[in-house]
Amino acid sequence: MSRFHATLACGAMLAMATPAAADDLCAKALTALGSGGAALACTQTPAGVAIAPDAERAARLSQLSEAGEGRFKAHFGRDAPRYVVMEAVELDGVSDPKSMLQEAGFSRVLIWFSQQEQISQVVAAARTSAEAAARRQGLDEAAVTAAGERAATARRPTQVTLDTREAQVVPHELGHGWFVKAFWPDHQSVAQGHYGGPGPDWLDEISALLMEDDNGAEERRKVFRDVYQGRAGAHLSAFPVADLIDLPRFLSRDHPAQTRPEIRPAASSVSGGVTMRVIDSSDPNAMAQVLEAALYYPQGRMFADFLLDRTGDPQVFMAIAEALAQGTSFEDWLSAQGPSRRLPGTIADLDGAWREWLVVRLGQPSSERS
Repeated sequence: MSRFHATLACGAMLAMATPAAADDLCAKALTALGSGGAALACTQTPAGVAIAPDAERAARLSQLSEAGEGRFKAHFGRDAPRYVVMEAVELDGVSDPKSMLQEAGFSRVLIWFSQQEQISQVVAAARTSAEAAARRQGLDEAAVTAAGERAATARRPTQVTLDTREAQVVPHELGHGWFVKAFWPDHQSVAQGHYGGPGPDWLDEISALLMEDDNGAEERRKVFRDVYQGRAGAHLSAFPVADLIDLPRFLSRDHPAQTRPEIRPAASSVSGGVTMRVIDSSDPNAMAQVLEAALYYPQGRMFADFLLDRTGDPQVFMAIAEALAQGTSFEDWLSAQGPSRRLPGTIADLDGAWREWLVVRLGQPSSERS
């Protein structure tokens, strides 16, 4: 018998719906998994289901997913497309649950780590990175092992860290798939990850960032603010502020994690899952690449705030996506709709307005202070 052990895709009530329900998504999902789904708990929301080994865990994942559904409706004016969040488990007779669920009509299937597996992955990555750094320093194997153990202990995530991360990442990852399916329903992605959608990468990423909770949004803003004001510590302090606020570059570039295969997660099983890729923090070239990708998210969050603030319209992203899905460029959309939405009509003028907006809220950037 084949068995499935999925891994994280990426850096995501107590009773099952009754069989008599008019749109019984839990029954549909578990039936798609065949006998492998018989022992699993399932929780249903208006648009999807969460599947896990126990009811408490299914309810937790469902709660996070349903919160994302509400944010998607608020910003994109549409119900979230059908989805499944499934905690990674071993299922006899099931080799590729993601495909089975997609064939059953769930357009977005997110395979998510259990929290224990998340801990194992973080600890293993921290240990491996620390050991690599110690060997680069020429330390003997006893010292290498000790360094690895210290790092593993220090980096072991707490329950609060795990819960906080899930509250951000589960709806974030669902948002990528919802965005593509809602506005390009016939698109079939052939690229690894979510950056293969037809829309521009910046809007694809913002669609996911908008699914995060308030704590996640504020965390993104803080990172941007600290770098902008020259108060970031450690590696972030080396990131050029000029790049951080360069809006034309942000709007025209590919997602840095798409163009930097060395920092993308490594491919794993036929199920489509991925595993963590270890980055040696003592390698300056690797860290520069990581920072470039990491700061793309705070840039996206702040640009989303800018558009929301300037237009006063929580669904401005729906208007942009609808136009882009019809083949209109973002600059053409600005020219046609910008003035009526209190936005400039060109990218160059938008960049100027963006910089002025940042100065009002955050002061002069550190690179321009006397």
